[in-house]
Amino acid sequence: MAGFEKEFVLGAARWRRRLARDRRLAAHLARVLWMWATVGRKLRRASAAAEREGRALPIDRLRRGRV
Repeated sequence: MAGFEKEFVLGAARWRRRLARDRRLAAHLARVLWMWATVGRKLRRASAAAEREGRALPIDRLRRGRV
């Protein structure tokens, strides 16, 4: 994926190009928010289960989605 500047900073672009950029940015932010919500829920559940069982929680083994 390109860097933020290359993908989202347009300068003096026409309105259609700016609108397309805004749509891409909104989709990207929606994916990030969804990731935070789902991974956060999985992390809370896994940490509660580990605490009940009295074991350490290996965070690196949690399944992550794509951002």
